[in-house]
Amino acid sequence: MRLGALLVALVCGASVAAATPSLTVRRGRAIHVTIGGRTEEAVALKAAPGGWRFALAGTGKEGGTLVLRDVTLGASGPRMFELPLAADMLLDDARFRPDHAYRVELRRGTVVVGSALIYLSPLKQRGPVVFDDRETGGPAPADDELRTSDKGSL
Repeated sequence: MRLGALLVALVCGASVAAATPSLTVRRGRAIHVTIGGRTEEAVALKAAPGGWRFALAGTGKEGGTLVLRDVTLGASGPRMFELPLAADMLLDDARFRPDHAYRVELRRGTVVVGSALIYLSPLKQRGPVVFDDRETGGPAPADDELRTSDKGSL
């Protein structure tokens, strides 16, 4: 009887821990990402010079710590970061990587208050696209003339 009650308590406790409330991330757009073959809802953050800015709604004034884990398959380098909670969060481009997904957990002490999944969109480069030296205005090499090629029997 006690063993059965213990198993029920463990299963119920695990399901409560797995069902942490989701955090509302502001300054992003809703997308779907696939991680490990499973599709999840995420928030894409737009890149700005210096990093990615976002805010969390409904976190109150109690403070806390944000724990960010890089969940991108095959990611190298540091994969976990801890930041103090602020009204306006900045993920700097020195530590965080564009085109990566991060699981964000808000912790107060050892308790996980909420979590979210964010995707860091790459910074869009504006300006001319240069493919090779021929686009820079230099003289064209001698082998740059048009020729016919044999396509074989079609």
